Amino acid sequence: MKIFSRILALLPAALLLLGAAASCKQQDPEALVVTPQIAFKTNPVGIKGGSQFITVTANSAWKITVTFKGEQKDWMTIVPLEGEGDYGNVALSWNTNDTEFTRKVEIVIASGSKSSKYTFTQNGPSPDSPVDGGESEDPAGQGGAPTWLELPDVNVGSGYVLGTHYMKISNVEKRNYTFCWSKKDMVSIWVAYPMNSTLIGKGSRPNPEPWAKDPLLEAEGISQPDVTHTFSKYTRGHQIASADRYVGNGNAQTYYSSNMTPQEYNFNGGLWASLEGRVRNWAQTAGTDTCYVVSGCVVDDSTEKSYSGSIAISVPTAYFKAVLRHTGVPTDALYAKSISDYSISIDKL
Repeated sequence: MKIFSRILALLPAALLLLGAAASCKQQDPEALVVTPQIAFKTNPVGIKGGSQFITVTANSAWKITVTFKGEQKDWMTIVPLEGEGDYGNVALSWNTNDTEFTRKVEIVIASGSKSSKYTFTQNGPSPDSPVDGGESEDPAGQGGAPTWLELPDVNVGSGYVLGTHYMKISNVEKRNYTFCWSKKDMVSIWVAYPMNSTLIGKGSRPNPEPWAKDPLLEAEGISQPDVTHTFSKYTRGHQIASADRYVGNGNAQTYYSSNMTPQEYNFNGGLWASLEGRVRNWAQTAGTDTCYVVSGCVVDDSTEKSYSGSIAISVPTAYFKAVLRHTGVPTDALYAKSISDYSISIDKL
């Protein structure tokens, strides 16, 4: 399965070629091989399923092997398992830990005759959970910020709040979306979520629409707009669209204040709506596994305010969607001129 990182129109990633000066004196190729290393974004991780990118540092071909410890097998995957040179987007994913145990895998990365060994840990339901396999250990790091594939790499300071909403599909809990709320601007600077046919579902926009305050922000006493009332001069624009979630209780959560920004009417129902539909089509295209999406807005240089009652909301100066698409299908035919005109690379974003 190939992983394509794309912004808006799924632009091809840049290819960086590394060169080295040749020496007239012959050298043993093995002597030039450095010991390969792996850097984890989070380790250990909490009990809920998730994903993260791990970084491989190497100067030659490398191969990863995974050995599960204890009785629990196949709860974690790494893609790809082989490569050459430095690699910054090796995808490590794990399932929700529904056992009473802390789980572990041994990860070995080898390059030539040199190798490094790591232990990746997923905590059990409490910090003192026994380790699957009978080892004696008191793991640390329970819980913490989520680390799914599409989440931006951001240090959340005192001015921001991270929250994740979960929905029920056939009585099974699934992730709906994660948001990064700006206390100063009264909007989420980004909303991140997975999309595929199962998570999208089928339906139509509800009537009446269930506008509501975000219960996660409300529970923490964090100020937020009352989106049951319209924004002054602007529409209430979704970051994850209502039509992206017609399953379980997922649709109602897209009407929370944490998902709303002030959007100009023609933009909301025009280019933005067109882009939302395009990403939905990508997520449901034959051969696509899942699209991981980040919808975000730019408020750093915003000087205009919209109002919900007495609460001032920063009006974004720009919007974006970044898309990570798991697929083996060529993407050239998916480009739309009106959208691709605004496409930029992930690095530039």
